[in-house]
Amino acid sequence: MTARFLLPALALACGCAYFNTFYNARERYEEAEALAAASPENPSPQEAELLEKAIEGAGKVLSFHPGSRWADDAQLLIGDALLLLGRRSLTGSGTSSFQEAMKAYASVMLMTDDEEIMDRASLGMGRAAMQLSRWQDAAAVLENVSDRDRRLRIEARLLLSRSLRLDGRPAEALAALDSLLLSRMSDSLHGEVLIERSMALLDCGLPDSAARVAAAAAELFRRGDGFYRALVSSAEALIEAGRPGEAAGALTPLLASYRSDLELARISLLQGRAQELAGDTGGASSSYRDAADLDGSREVGAEALYRRALLLESSGDLDGSIEDLRELAERPGEYLWIRLAAERLADLELLAAYTDSLSSQGSGNLDRFLLLAAEKRLDLYGADSLALSHIRFLSASSAPRIRAMAMVLLSGLPGVSPDSSRALLLEARALSDSGDLATRIEEELGLPRGPGWAARPSVVLGAAWDMIDSGLFAEAWESLSRTLSGGWSEDARPALLWAAAAAAEGAGMEDDLVEDCFEELVRRFPGTEEGRAASARLGGSGSGDGGGGGE
Repeated sequence: MTARFLLPALALACGCAYFNTFYNARERYEEAEALAAASPENPSPQEAELLEKAIEGAGKVLSFHPGSRWADDAQLLIGDALLLLGRRSLTGSGTSSFQEAMKAYASVMLMTDDEEIMDRASLGMGRAAMQLSRWQDAAAVLENVSDRDRRLRIEARLLLSRSLRLDGRPAEALAALDSLLLSRMSDSLHGEVLIERSMALLDCGLPDSAARVAAAAAELFRRGDGFYRALVSSAEALIEAGRPGEAAGALTPLLASYRSDLELARISLLQGRAQELAGDTGGASSSYRDAADLDGSREVGAEALYRRALLLESSGDLDGSIEDLRELAERPGEYLWIRLAAERLADLELLAAYTDSLSSQGSGNLDRFLLLAAEKRLDLYGADSLALSHIRFLSASSAPRIRAMAMVLLSGLPGVSPDSSRALLLEARALSDSGDLATRIEEELGLPRGPGWAARPSVVLGAAWDMIDSGLFAEAWESLSRTLSGGWSEDARPALLWAAAAAAEGAGMEDDLVEDCFEELVRRFPGTEEGRAASARLGGSGSGDGGGGGE
């Protein structure tokens, strides 16, 4: 073969080689897309393998043929594959894949002059930013998608609206959709626009309008995933509008056409919300339980279980609520509902502990646990009737500390006049003159220090540490031991005990005195810094019975 025929043949062979490499990479990506579409809720390891091969193949095109006509497409394919890889991640949240996808799309924008590829990269970068909850970044890049391709522009406007809505700007989201009013589009795309519009209207506080728009979207879809999402959006809006019967009606067609456990879980969650709104607590509890069982690892099930726990709590079933919250707190994931469950669980377990203690305490401690239970109820439920009755009862207690604290609680309740509130606080101050409570009242009312100032636990504590720093250990011990034997030591008892132990050690007193301080810290205040330090000093042998710490 002569040279003049050999060179074109070699060029053609090279061109075919890198095209085949790109074609194979693209084929692996499309295979992964097909697997994802066939099983949207259950990512498979095969998808990840295909996507890794697609990324590797596209990378070879860029490495060996950086100036080829397929380089831009190869870089775009890397971004698309990374985006899908993040969405279908089997471990973790896919964050690193989304971040890498954004870098890949940014590279496309730097290297291409092709407007279509630039638009597709902008669209991809917007999607990746949304996966990372970077709503403002997503909105900024999606604004750059041109009008060259009508379908790409509609998709970009849909995503722009969603990012604006999720960024807390629903009015701007609606304005983004308004730009599509005159656009020609298929029924399916029109339906997507209406669903997004419904969500934006709901976020604008217009649930009735949102429900009508979502119902119109359902008419356009008539079947499939779009139909499901439209009716779900309609039901959510109807619930927000206070129309539970119509919400249940909107969900009825879906009960015969759901395609997965996750879809049925979402339907059951919305049924539960509608039933709860209608006053059917038994039905709502059952529906929430169904949703939680159908979706044991994702957000829908987590929300359902949290709502069921709150429903049980509001109906007086504290034990049932705690059981559900424990189950939810142990589920995997970083969903808001799981964090809320852990926080609520801690509060309810504390309330249950205080309430249970009322039946097991002698008369000396009964008022103290009644006060703790009343305070926790105020914290959780506001001025409910049970908390109010406890506080009013305790405001006549024979124990000055309990009586004063109850008066302070009464002074801050809704409906108490400023004059009455001040009178209650002044009486509480007189009762608590040797306690830190008096200091807090004086600071709130702008009063001078009372005659018992020097004997208040926080003042004694500060003076004791000054003595310890000066080597006056015995004097510090005497001052601290007097305060610890008084009724107001509970205001700062863990810190007082720790300082007393330090003073006793410094004075060379009997080991039993030091150990007594440490043992009380471990027994009564295990969750405090002093309790943990005391446990370490005792070699970890102490076992507390106070749960999460002192009151």
